[in-house]
Amino acid sequence: MQLTASNEFNATPPAHLLTQLEQMEDLPSPPDIVTRIIEALKDPDADFHDVVKDLEKDPALSVKLLKTANSAMYARRREVTNLNQALLTMGQAAAATLALSFSLVSSLKDRKSSGIDLKYFWNRSLLTATTARALGDALKHAGKEELFLGGLLQDIGLLVLDKLIPEHYVELGDNMYHHNLVCAHEIKELGVDHAWIGSWLLERWGLPEQICEAARYSHDHAPELGEGPLQQFVDCVSVASHISDVLLTDRRDEAICHVALLMQERLELDKQSTLKILSDVSEQLPEIESQFGMEIVDADEMLTIMDQARKVLTNVSLNAQREIMQLQQQMESLDTKAQSLEEENYTDKLTGLRNRDFMEAQIQEWVKRSRQFGFSVSLAFMDLDGFKAVNDTYCHSAGDEILRRTGKIISDQVRDSDIVARFGGDEFVLLFGAESEENARSVCERVLNAYNNSTHMVDGQQVEVSISIGLATLELSSGLSGDDLINAADEALKHAKQRGKACVVSYADL
Repeated sequence: MQLTASNEFNATPPAHLLTQLEQMEDLPSPPDIVTRIIEALKDPDADFHDVVKDLEKDPALSVKLLKTANSAMYARRREVTNLNQALLTMGQAAAATLALSFSLVSSLKDRKSSGIDLKYFWNRSLLTATTARALGDALKHAGKEELFLGGLLQDIGLLVLDKLIPEHYVELGDNMYHHNLVCAHEIKELGVDHAWIGSWLLERWGLPEQICEAARYSHDHAPELGEGPLQQFVDCVSVASHISDVLLTDRRDEAICHVALLMQERLELDKQSTLKILSDVSEQLPEIESQFGMEIVDADEMLTIMDQARKVLTNVSLNAQREIMQLQQQMESLDTKAQSLEEENYTDKLTGLRNRDFMEAQIQEWVKRSRQFGFSVSLAFMDLDGFKAVNDTYCHSAGDEILRRTGKIISDQVRDSDIVARFGGDEFVLLFGAESEENARSVCERVLNAYNNSTHMVDGQQVEVSISIGLATLELSSGLSGDDLINAADEALKHAKQRGKACVVSYADL
């Protein structure tokens, strides 16, 4: 996982895409009440009593504002009983901004989707909004409700592109839940990502500069903004977006350390602040869920996340995590060189995956680093069940096709930083650097399920082929060697075969 994204994420869209956007009939637009609030926020001399009169016409919106004004975040000794008191309690601009957030979600959340999971979209948006506001509190930023709005709208470009090009996100499948893969897909297919589209839309709406810039740079650092409140605002929203992924990802150990580094490098907050921010978000989520009528993260899951974050940030120093990420970047660089300059040495010609030589070198390197910095390394051996019968019954070209399909199925289920290789014959290997046994097992189960749900055809006939998986994890400071890890994964694979095949067996359970 890289600390910064490519500058291409802020590229200007092709002219034809911009023309399509300009001519789009179903472009998301703010309700009249939102437009009036935006105009009031832009005018330093605005009379917010006119805004109050507009808000009073919407009972549901009024109730939400009053409930928020009486929440722990704004609690006063006297109960707030009307909107004028709410504006005094929260501040006029803050109350208006929060009303704008409530109204926008209410008007947009029921839009139909073609390719994106709207529940996931709003969960991630509300998590980012809540976290951005918590970061603002930690940094004593004056506009915490503006940060909430910035976090809420930073992904709104997804809604635009989903309507503009209905088929665009459908082909992503489960990759829709991996934000970096979504952005890479957008750049590849459209020449620009949803961050730029979102910023373009928010500018059309007339929202303040900091809200538009927060959307534009939600995937990256923006040093060109210079030092100051705008830079801090944008960085808060960007870091909050990454923290949301901690709460929603299945690769949480790495993500926790990643956001702790981002908080340190961009916001000068230490790793204890990471725990404090996660704790604050956990406390505020029930109120946010109540206000917006959505279940975002289960309370028990939040407790699990907090426990995991304490463990990860206690056991692995940020300097060690920086080394891990640098190693991952070196691996990605080496992988690129393997594809372009040293294809014959590092690539399996049949499947296009890494080969045995490449994988063995990576295993040794990760094990060495694990001893140095004290993190786990997991390795999975995978072997096809019934493959010999395919070769015997049909021909080797049929077997080769099964191997190619297997490589693709495995690759489609793993994360960017996992390494997949064909070890030889019908044996595949999956390396998880800096990963716990629990998370590695989850990916192995995903591979197993995907393979079980795939149909394998040869000459128009379905053939019965399954996959068995053996998993081993080198625990923190265990002293095991790379060869020990390979042998343990191989032993776990043998037990998977003995237990009836088509299953995952971990060496830890033997």
